[in-house]
Amino acid sequence: MSNNIITPVGRIVQGDAFKPNTTNQLGQPLVDKHGQPRVDFFMALAVEKNNPDWPDFKAELDQVAAAAWPGGQSLAPNFSFKIADGDGFDDHGKPNNAKEGFAGCWVLKASNGFAPQRVTTGGVSVINEGTGMLKRGDFARFVVTSSGNNNPQKPGIYINL
Repeated sequence: MSNNIITPVGRIVQGDAFKPNTTNQLGQPLVDKHGQPRVDFFMALAVEKNNPDWPDFKAELDQVAAAAWPGGQSLAPNFSFKIADGDGFDDHGKPNNAKEGFAGCWVLKASNGFAPQRVTTGGVSVINEGTGMLKRGDFARFVVTSSGNNNPQKPGIYINL
């Protein structure tokens, strides 16, 4: 399943819609499965936990996860939903609420190997780099697709910009 899903309104807290990552978290170049250089566009959207649109959005992701993992893997606490609890802890044991904009939010992490389409409300016009629009700290909605990651060692879903 890979339908367009519209997120609730949230605040962009990580990443950049215009600048791709060319290295991983260890500083090593990103490469595809053939060893060729690749890029990754990444953004994180912090949605307040009390946002009334969150339950419906999360239900759509739950449906994707259940369809991709019919054995019930999506019910496991370590299932990779690409969502961080802004009041929880990261993989290194550091509190997420110390990260700007995370406290009190669900933080959705989305990426893609291609630049995301960037448009104004209603899709009226394209947002171009250098306009000062769509930057970290701005409020936005993402249109994402989601599918299973097909990784039995770490079951989860992809969330693509």
